[in-house]
Formats: sequence, C-alpha cells, structure tokens
Amino acid sequence: MSEPSSAYARIRLSEAALAAFQASTPELPSNYHDWLPWLADRQYFGEITESAINELDHGNAATVHDAIIAWMDYPDLELGQSSYDAETQTWRMGFLECSENYYDYMLILSFLRGIAHFKDLPGEDFILITPHIWGGPPEAYVVVTRGSSTLSAEAPDEIVEEADAGLQKIFEAIGNEFGASEL
Repeated sequence: MSEPSSAYARIRLSEAALAAFQASTPELPSNYHDWLPWLADRQYFGEITESAINELDHGNAATVHDAIIAWMDYPDLELGQSSYDAETQTWRMGFLECSENYYDYMLILSFLRGIAHFKDLPGEDFILITPHIWGGPPEAYVVVTRGSSTLSAEAPDEIVEEADAGLQKIFEAIGNEFGASEL
C-alpha cells in the first residue's frame, strides 16, 4: 500500500512577487547542490546519484503555476489548495498526497525553492514534506529567506505544527466537499 507524504509551504511575499514566481520557469533540481548531503541522512530504496538528479525535469510544466497545478491535481484527485492572504501578505500551498519518492521530492522542492528569488518580504519561511496522513517525522524541511533556500536537517516543532494545522484544514475542506465517509 502506498503511503504518500504531504507537502506544505508558507511564504511571506507581495502579491506581485507571487504572481511573478508563478509565471516563472520552474527551477530544476540540478540548480541546487545540497541534495546528496541531505539524502545521506535519509532512508530509501536504491541509489540516487548526482547524474540522475541532473536529469530530472518538470516535463511539460512551462511555468511554476503549471507545475503546482500538476502536483495538486495528481492523480486527478484535487487534494491540494493554494491561497494568498493579502492582509498578511502570505502564500500558503499544500497538497495532501505529494509522493513517497525522493526523486519526486526533489522535483517538488526545486520548483518551490525558486520562490526565494521572488521573496520580497523579510523573515524566515518554509517548505515541508511530511507524512501528515500516516504520521512520522518530516522527510524534508527547507528554510526560505530572501534570495536563499536551504535544506535543513530537522524541522522545528512549531513549523511541523503549523504545517499539520494547514494540511488538516485542507483535509477538512475536502471532507466537507466530498463527505467524510469518502475520505
């Protein structure tokens, strides 16, 4: 049985910066050089090499918006949400069933990490991949600041709690839409 993890991001930036990010070309995993040190502390089947990472691409996704839509709708379940709060200038995006594959994690994280180039407000934000539905420690935690994104070894409890609360809201909204018995 498959037990895919969930993805969640909280980034503070202006609405114009978010629009520019979503219209941009998705960053490739090969643009980041911290994957192998991060993978050294993870458990997965097989071997992931730098050359395999360099071959990863986003398929037909010409823009970040296209990539987000593809992941939120995969596999046609519409288990994700993206919202922007103009008052707090905060973008939140989450999808309940992201993947259980580290290649997929790198693809997702690479296009989301690109937001660091557009982040125009101060503060530390994050991207988290976590087994929200199934339980367990997060698989990936990325700290996002203006112009920079960094994979970090462990996510602070308050970050995990914030992501879990956001993902739970998505779960409940889907439950309300489809009926709790179908979830």
